[in-house]
Parts: sequence; C-alpha cells; structure tokens
Amino acid sequence: MDAPYDSRFPNILPADHQPSWLIARSNHVRTLHGGPSLTLATMRQRFRPLRGRQLARQVVRKCPTSFRCQPRLAQQIMAPLPAVRVRPARPFLYSGLDYCGSFFVRPLSGRGSSVKIYVGLFVCLVVKAVYLELIADLSSSACINAVKRFVARRGRILELHCDYATAFVGADRELRNMRKEFLRQFQTEYWKGYCIVNGITFRHIPARSPHFGGIWEAGIKSFKFHFHRIMGTARSA
Repeated sequence: MDAPYDSRFPNILPADHQPSWLIARSNHVRTLHGGPSLTLATMRQRFRPLRGRQLARQVVRKCPTSFRCQPRLAQQIMAPLPAVRVRPARPFLYSGLDYCGSFFVRPLSGRGSSVKIYVGLFVCLVVKAVYLELIADLSSSACINAVKRFVARRGRILELHCDYATAFVGADRELRNMRKEFLRQFQTEYWKGYCIVNGITFRHIPARSPHFGGIWEAGIKSFKFHFHRIMGTARSA
C-alpha cells in the first residue's frame, strides 16, 4: 500500500492527557491556526485521539491567536416597546403614519404629463394592520385630508405617531389651531369634552431617528417590494 505506516496503524492518544494536548496544539499551529475540523483531520493522519473532537475544540478555544482573530461581537440590547405597542386596543386606535414615493400616474382627465403622487401608510401599532391612502402632495392640507379619509373608513384615532416631516408637523399645527378655534366658538362643557375626547394627538419620534419608527418603515418596505414587482416601470392609471 502507498499509505504511510502511521496512517495505516495510527497511535491511539488517550483523552485528557498532556502529550495528547501537546500533539493537538502542534497540529493546530502547523495548520496556521485552523479550526477544530482541520486540526482533528491533521492529527488523524498519524494518531487516533480518543474524544478527538472535544480535544480539538479545547485547543482552538484556548489558543490566544485564534481567540483574537474571532472576537465575539457585542449584541445590541433592544429597548422596551412603548406602552401603545403592548396595550390591547381597537385596531388603528393607536396608529403610525409615513409617506413613500413619489410615484407617477396618468392624469385623471384628459391628456398630459404624468402627475406625481405619494402613498400614505397607516399602520396599527397594536395589531400591525396596514392601510394605504393616496396623497396628492406633501402639503399639510393634503395630510389632513388623508387623515380625514382614513378616520371616515377605519374609525377614530386617539394617537397618531409619525416622524418630524414638514407635512406632519404642519398638519399637527393646523389641527391644533382648528381645535382651538372650534372650542372658542363652542365654549360649553359638552362641546369641550367631546372635542377633547375625539381629538387626535400627534406623537413625533425624535428628529433624525428613523429606527424609532421601525414598525411603519417595515410596512413601507413590504409595500415597495410588492408594488415594484407588479407595476415595474409602468405608469399607474
């Protein structure tokens, strides 16, 4: 046979013995600090170590060079979820809002160049249900109209979470002014109580912190994933 004598009749190495450790360490260094599988395969060319896989793992684990080359990365600790994410409530009572786009569509009447529109995504913070609404532009009035259509379809919103986009901040300001003007006209306790209970409170996440709105960012990603694969580069009718 062409195989060496040591390969045909390997020496048996006892487990948990100093010579076995030194031989495993020598083969680990000879293989340029290879992993447990490479170290064990090199040892078995001449020896048959008992519990060899365990021995190879211990050698690799206790090797300073291998330890420095495979550092253990620190894991980011996830912050506790907000109270609205874990509190049982009616769908869309606590919602998040974000825009995506722009998208180009054909004009509704006549001929002409394509019109730019946006898609507003409302996501329930409790059950993660998603509602899509077409929005004409980035103005505050268009945002308020989208919120009105959403409320008419899905019911009253108690809190609307969003980022610090200009349209959202402007819509919040206009709704507050409209509510103050309405309360000024109807100063009775009944009307005050009704408007306070049915008012929408805007909750803005910190500026330049999109990870605070991961729930609606995930919804935007899902919408774009399916939308672009269905529509492609075509203009929407």
